[in-house]
This record gives sequence, structure tokens and C-alpha cells, in this order.
Amino acid sequence: MRSSWKNDLVFIPLAALTLTIIANAVFVTALTEPVKDWKLFIALVHGIICDLFFPLLFAGCANALAYKYLLAEKIAGFVIILLCLLPITDMVYFKATYERFNWSVWHDLNWYALKATLLSSETYVLCFICILSVIGVLLVNFYRALKSPSQTSNLPLKNYVGHLIVMVVLLKLFFPVELYQFDIEYYQIDSNFAPHKYREIGQNNLLKTLAAGSFKGFLTFSVHGHSAFNSYASYSQSELEFLKKKGLLPPPADASQSGQAHFNRVIILVFEAIAFEYLHHYNPAIPKEATDFFDQLAAQYPASKNFYTSASPTINGLYALLNSRIPFLPKLASFRHEKSLASLFKEKYAGRSYFIRGVSKHYSNEHQIIKSVLGFDELIAYEELQEFYPDPPITSWGFHDDIVLDHTLKILATEKNKPVFIVASLIDQHQPPHYCGIPRELLPKAIAAHPSPIVASLFWANHVLKNFVTKATQAGLLDPHTLLVITSDHYPFPGFGHQELIKDVEYDPLGKIPLIFVSNSSESCALINSNKMSCQLDLAPTICQLTGFAESESFIGRSMLKPSAVSRKIGFYNNVLSWDNGENSSKIDLAAEQIDNSALQKWINNLFAGQFQ
Repeated sequence: MRSSWKNDLVFIPLAALTLTIIANAVFVTALTEPVKDWKLFIALVHGIICDLFFPLLFAGCANALAYKYLLAEKIAGFVIILLCLLPITDMVYFKATYERFNWSVWHDLNWYALKATLLSSETYVLCFICILSVIGVLLVNFYRALKSPSQTSNLPLKNYVGHLIVMVVLLKLFFPVELYQFDIEYYQIDSNFAPHKYREIGQNNLLKTLAAGSFKGFLTFSVHGHSAFNSYASYSQSELEFLKKKGLLPPPADASQSGQAHFNRVIILVFEAIAFEYLHHYNPAIPKEATDFFDQLAAQYPASKNFYTSASPTINGLYALLNSRIPFLPKLASFRHEKSLASLFKEKYAGRSYFIRGVSKHYSNEHQIIKSVLGFDELIAYEELQEFYPDPPITSWGFHDDIVLDHTLKILATEKNKPVFIVASLIDQHQPPHYCGIPRELLPKAIAAHPSPIVASLFWANHVLKNFVTKATQAGLLDPHTLLVITSDHYPFPGFGHQELIKDVEYDPLGKIPLIFVSNSSESCALINSNKMSCQLDLAPTICQLTGFAESESFIGRSMLKPSAVSRKIGFYNNVLSWDNGENSSKIDLAAEQIDNSALQKWINNLFAGQFQ
């Protein structure tokens, strides 16, 4: 028998595999711009363990058989050499898509449980000590095996595999399967392993991405290329006329109606889940004090009374608002090189574009989407705001809306008299928690006594909006070249008090939301028909007309300033495409129904096409 580990046929490829996996982990970490802390370290260790476990187990079994059959060890070495290619492939795939593979037997070792457990004051110290202890014992025993080789050839590998199995058992013990309860969405049950306050804040999908490891899902990742998308279907003249009449295609461009205002400073405030029916002037069931400033702006400036959600939840709604498209498919949008409203603004005015939010930029890996799909130069999120606001009150989601709006004012002041495009994404009306930053004893009586938490949260939104507009006006930041747009990301979900406020109305997940245009040149928006039905898809083309640049060829909405625009709404939710013009409506389940109309069939096909025409 051999007396040195150097003669172990499996050891050298195994070392190469380990180094490849570590290099891949470092590469992916660098690309995701992480917060460098001990939680990141644990996620990386977990990902490396996931990657090494099965190759090591296979190699260990082969080594055990290699006493009599050297062939088994050769096969193990060959397989491990092949596996070295997988982390390298993962690097390339991650660079192109900012995603890792999507399948693994480790799916129950989910990232929420990992993060929540480590952050739980009752368990994280014990958990951290256990993991580090196992790593320490593994390294010590492995080092001793290398220094004093056994009479058998497979001792280093046996120690390596044995301690890795112990570590896996510990991980399974401390990070159990995550529990859910079902309502409209999945909400995690509060428990020792999943405390609510740690569930939503922080690095979220970043830790999931790193902890997954490169071996996760290499059999099922999707092809990132033209073959994965539909081919564009050309319309006949009669089909074009039909689609324009229904409002599914925009009317022809009218040069006489474009670029009259020349706004070169645009600020869009996107409140979380505020229904149009939440405004007092429309729904007297809402106390007057709750939305008096919203109502004042809607009465003083051009505003729509029939502006509908086109997509939900938040990132889908933002995509509809800024890219004028449905459905939200990031890979398809990237492949088509869609030009968003932010991208078009930069081309026209060479100004900076900012996306400001209080939630972590790593939430659902949205930091990549906001830059690559929505087209923003700068993303200022929870991690960046921490540098300016070291110790504010925060919710489980992140910084409150008053902080986000305060920083928006600072950016506006920094960019004063310069072209700038800003979207501030607000969160305090999320359902739940319906945050209100004003103590109950200081609230108006009608607000404090109201049983619905939505009302107090509306009062808070009204308060921060008034504060923002007042300060911006006093600082001269709302000049004649500045357009302020106030809207919402999507219609509220039912439950959590919504149906108690909106009674005797059938719930529509793509319902009406506010839309108000505030500027010192309000006559520029005078052509907006407040009663004409429109939707989120129409905001980007409308702003294009108000700012004087051509629409993107990818837009499917139409400018609300065009008198010829058809009154209609279009939406996509839960794989159902809906269309309504007030007289006729249609809902098409794309997974179930066959579409007889050739024009409509082509139009739906082209939503998923890899090119525009």
C-alpha cells in the first residue's frame, strides 16, 4: 500500500476542485458588491460546503473501494476533474445573468432560515461556534493526516469527508425547513428560526446566491439566448387597425404634440400600494385629514381619475411604469436591450439618473435589475443610506419614506439647475406593516380612532409628501423645467384592512392608483383627459412627450397627451392578460386558453418576442 498522500490519485484533482470552487465564490462575491460581515462569511462557507459535499462523498466511496480496485479511484479522479469545469461555467453564467443555477437537494436549507437563525439572539452564538468548531476540527485532522500519512492511502480523504458529513448534519439541525402560511402571497410564520424583523431587511437574495454554491441546478438552468424567446410576428394592415382601435398599439406619432415643455428634470415618487380609492376626494369613507394634501395636489394640478395598475408586485409595476412593457421578464428585457425611460432621458440630456429606496439593494437581486433593465446610473438603497443616516428608526423592510424623501431632496439640491431623472421608491404602506411615523397621541382624532391601520399609514404618506413638496418649493427645486410625478407601484392586495375600506366593490388586483403631475408649467399637461382610461404602460410615453424626446421602440403604451389615444387599460397578473375599455373587457389565461383572434394572438406572441419588429 502507498504510504504518502501524494500518491493518492484523487487528492490532486480534489485540491484543484476546491481551489476552483473558492475562486468562483470569490468572483461571485465581488460581482454582487456585498456588505462584508460575518453573515457573508457564513453564506460563503455554506456555498463551498454545498459544492464540495457530493464530490467528496463520491471520492471517499471510490477511495474505500480502491484497496483492491485501483480503477475506482481513477474514475473518481476523472469525475472530479470534470466537475472542476462546473464552477468555471458558473462564473460565466453568473457574469451574463447575475443568477446561479436553480435546483439542488439543498433547497430546504433555505437562505431565510440560514440568515434568520444566525441573526436570532437565542441561537446565533451557539450556531456560529458549532460551525467554526467543525471547520477547525476538520482542518486540524486533515493537516495531521498530511503530516503523518497513514498506512492506508485514503486517510486524508476519509477525514475530509467524515467531518464534512458532520457539518452537514449540524447545518440541517440548525437551519430547518422554512415554514409558510398562505394568503395572497407567502408570508413566513414568526418563529425562533424565522423572526419577522430579520426576514425582510438585509442582503436577502445575495446570501441565497452565495450560499447556494455553483453545483446548484446545473441540470436545469435556462439557455440565455435568442432561441429561448419567441420570434416577432408581423401584422397585416387589418390586424394593425384592429389593435390600434382596441388601444393595444399606440396611435401614430404626432410631431406637433411632442416636446413642447422641455422638462429636463423629472422626479417620480412611487408610493407603495396606494389605491385611488384611498383618497378622500374619491372615497368619503377615508377621513379628510388622511389625504388632504394628495387631494389638494389632485385639484390644483393635472391628475388622472382612471389610471390603472398594469403589473404587480413592486418590481413588475416599476417595469411597466418605466419600460412601458408587460410582462416583467428580466432576461428577455436584457436580451432585447430595451431602452427604459431613464436610458432615454440620459441619451437626450446627458443627465444623471438616480433610483432611491429604503430597502436593501440586494432584495431579490434587484440591484442588478434596476441598473441593467430599468437603466439607472445610480442606485441609492439601504446600504448607501446607512452612510448618511447612521441611526434612524427603521422597519423590518429598511429606512422609512421620510428618510428616502429627505435624501431625494439632497440629490435634487446637488443637481440643481442640471438635468436629472430621479425615481424614489417608497415602502411604508406595504401590507403589512402599514407604518406611521407619528405617535398615536399626536395624530388627529379621526385618524387615531380609525380601526384600519391603512388610514394612519395614509396620513403618514400624506405628511411626508407635503413635507417634501414644501421643502422643494422653498428651496427653488421645483422650477419651470422640473416635473414631479406622484403615483403608486401597484394596487393594494386584499386583506390587511383593504376590503373594509373599499366595500361593495369587486376586488381587482389591477385596480386604480393615483397619478398627479406637479409643475410650474402645468399647462404642459393640460391635454391630459382626467376621465380617459389609461394605465402604467402609458406613463413613460407621456413623460417622453413632456420632455421632448422620442419614445423607445419597445414601448407598448401611448402618451396620455394624445387626443387620439384610445380610452383603455391593459394589465398582466398571475399569467392572465386583461384588457378593458369601459364597454368591453377581456381576460385571457395564457396558460390555458386558445386565442382565436389572429391579431390578438400575434400581439401576445410579440410580448415575448426577442425583437420588436
